[in-house]
Amino acid sequence: MKHWITGWAGCAALALAGSASATSYQLMDFGNQGSGLATANGLNAIGDGVATASPGGPLTVYQGFRTGTGGARALQPLLPGEYTRAFGLNDRGWAVGDTRHADGWARAVLWKKNKPQDLGKWPGMWNSVALAINRQGDVVGYSDHGARYSYGIVWSGGTMRQVGPGQTTANGINDAGEVIGNQRPYPSNGTLNCWHQPAGGNASYLPKLAGNLCSVAAINQAGEIAGGSMAPDGRWHAVLYRAGLPIDLGSLGGTMTMATGLNDRGGIVGYGLLPDGSSRALLLAPGTNPVDLNTLLDPVSGAGYQLLQAVRINDNGQIAATASKDGTTRAVLLTPLP
Repeated sequence: MKHWITGWAGCAALALAGSASATSYQLMDFGNQGSGLATANGLNAIGDGVATASPGGPLTVYQGFRTGTGGARALQPLLPGEYTRAFGLNDRGWAVGDTRHADGWARAVLWKKNKPQDLGKWPGMWNSVALAINRQGDVVGYSDHGARYSYGIVWSGGTMRQVGPGQTTANGINDAGEVIGNQRPYPSNGTLNCWHQPAGGNASYLPKLAGNLCSVAAINQAGEIAGGSMAPDGRWHAVLYRAGLPIDLGSLGGTMTMATGLNDRGGIVGYGLLPDGSSRALLLAPGTNPVDLNTLLDPVSGAGYQLLQAVRINDNGQIAATASKDGTTRAVLLTPLP
């Protein structure tokens, strides 16, 4: 099996869960750590994942947590009293995210067996955040100077280096060391660019469908990239980048539709906004219309849930998603039924 890059309990069923012909899905709820809100952020090959919970409102308190066969388990901060956010998970069970220091600034963190390791920040920057990790343990993210500008960073083997064209964030990395990210010029000129950088090579911008906006979220082992781009209709469309070129995966008709995860077997997931602004978790594939995952949800395990965003998919077809139920949002795992 090929390894999923970034970051719930598995099944043996194999599915190409990126097409309209996918089977139905069983839902497993990992909750929200007692908070009102939780978002799923990462998934690995065996179905373990990471998520972040928050009470919502003006209180900026977060709790990163692991999900999987052992249920939901909080990730520990660097120091007591700090809060954590978790964004990525690799096949070795190593998680990445950040922890908020007592000085008020964030530090990128790597968790091995729930033990946090401070990855550090770029000299002269205030914050650092880790977003994704590959199987070897190479971590990508960014280090920023508040809201002014940021540098895309790779942490590898106890060192850090900048990646990307100028002021960027590094959002994903595969096992070959290919890195993807976004770049917003500072001062802002209304442009959001996306880029790809091969291991040992230079970064290059990825083309947009139209306009001056694009964003990328994940990269698989073949170098295919999931993201979104402004389209000729003036809306964000989900996009698959293949050989550096964008393939339009469509829209739900609202202002934004994004591809946020992809596996090595053709499965692509994301989310889209309907014209009324409500969000739906999606299966995506070239040449087909986006499929609302709610229409494929097992009616027993999925009773009362509304799937809002699908964020990652592994090679078994399992999907990490965020769902609403009873006025709260929750991290859930979708497993394809035989």
